[in-house]
Amino acid sequence: MKSLVKLIISAICILLYMQVIAQISPANVKNQGNVKSHSANTYSTTSGNQGNNSGAGSSGMNQDLGKECSMYFNDWTKASVTLTDGKYLSDRMVRYNIYNQQMEFVHEGDTAAFGDPEEISTVVLNGHEFIYRDFECEDEVNKGYFEVLVNGDCQLLLHRCIAFKYIEECSDPNTNFVKERYYLSEKYFISENGETAILLPNKKKEIIVMFENSDKDIKTYIKEHKIKIYKEEDLKDLISYYNSD
Repeated sequence: MKSLVKLIISAICILLYMQVIAQISPANVKNQGNVKSHSANTYSTTSGNQGNNSGAGSSGMNQDLGKECSMYFNDWTKASVTLTDGKYLSDRMVRYNIYNQQMEFVHEGDTAAFGDPEEISTVVLNGHEFIYRDFECEDEVNKGYFEVLVNGDCQLLLHRCIAFKYIEECSDPNTNFVKERYYLSEKYFISENGETAILLPNKKKEIIVMFENSDKDIKTYIKEHKIKIYKEEDLKDLISYYNSD
């Protein structure tokens, strides 16, 4: 009887172990792949050794998930905030929370967020201008913050979001060690005349088609100026040309 009980307990332990291994396998880390959802995918692991865990884990996750970043775009800094009703605020300490897609500010010693982002016209942080705009992705219209890279009738916009959140915990009950890592996704959009922003294609041919109805010879400009659409400065050059008289 005792042997049977031991056998059953052993089988249960093996099944539980297999489930844990399946949960922490990198194969179960799925890329968000688009910006329609701002909630990041989460990858968790538990280790009894803090040093070994942070060493091996950091290298692998950086390689697989892209660029590691902070959940904040900036530290607390005095910002220039222009509201849609024309009011101007310059006395707020503001930071951009990429993970939660919020502009946070300090009010009477507490951290708060602008309740209605659509009341914000622009936020300028350390020389970076941000707007809140509708955007289309995978046939859905969402809302989010964008950095304005080029202004004009056609705006070049950069959208940032956290694609992955990696949680590293220590199984030692005597410690509360928890380490979180965030991995950044950046995508470029254009918005003409303040309308819903559209994802900029990542192929030259598709960009040329997007602007084919304009009076600008985008195809020739790309060829003559050797525009690389994966380079931000080249994209800024291209959209500035498109906006030029």
